[in-house]
Amino acid sequence: MKDTSSIYIQGQRDVGLNTLYMAVECNEDPKFYELLGEWGDGQLLESKFAPYAAEYTELMGPYKEAYLAKWGKMPGMMGADTYDGIYLAASAIESAGSLDRTQVRDAIKQTNETEMLILMEGGNIAFDEYNEISPIIFIEQMFWDEETEELKPVIILPDSLKEQDFVLPDNYEIGG
Repeated sequence: MKDTSSIYIQGQRDVGLNTLYMAVECNEDPKFYELLGEWGDGQLLESKFAPYAAEYTELMGPYKEAYLAKWGKMPGMMGADTYDGIYLAASAIESAGSLDRTQVRDAIKQTNETEMLILMEGGNIAFDEYNEISPIIFIEQMFWDEETEELKPVIILPDSLKEQDFVLPDNYEIGG
């Protein structure tokens, strides 16, 4: 997160590379926004959990409230992903009726749980023949708020979650 924010800042400030930067989901964290500050204005972030977005799952509101109460800051994507994983593992252990690794693994493979914090294609957490799930990935664009002096993201893709359209940053320059 620190290295990624440094790349955004140094690319613009030190190199003058006024282009679009895109970070990946592990940077979806309040600290990332603090580190970037106004250098993140107009830049992009791919994620699976948007703590600043409108609530798009039933658990999102209670989760954010509990997290804020305990830690005094907004949650990040990695915490939400871990939350889902812990509950998935607990459900698999219960379903297996055992702590035997093979039985728990097999129960996890058979999972067909309702999505929790991370949206899933089809609405359920289920593993395919390659042991992969299908989370809904989205793109956020970050904007610097002069009044609050905070960088905040909004979802720009996919259309089903879109909060606003993409805006080309004012300082964007076409490469040569």
